[in-house]
Amino acid sequence: MSPGALAWMIVFAVAALAFFGIAVIVVVKGFADLKGLLHLTGEKAPNDGP
Repeated sequence: MSPGALAWMIVFAVAALAFFGIAVIVVVKGFADLKGLLHLTGEKAPNDGP
C-alpha cells in the first residue's frame, strides 16, 4: 500500500470513529431526553381527567 493510500485510510478511520462516536452520544442523549419527556407526560395525564 502506498504512503498516500495509507494516509487517506488513516484519515478515513479517524473521521469514521468521530462520526460514530458522536452518533452514539446523540442517541444516548436523545433516549434520555425522550425518557424524561415521556415521564413528564405520564405524570400530567392523570391530572387532565375530569
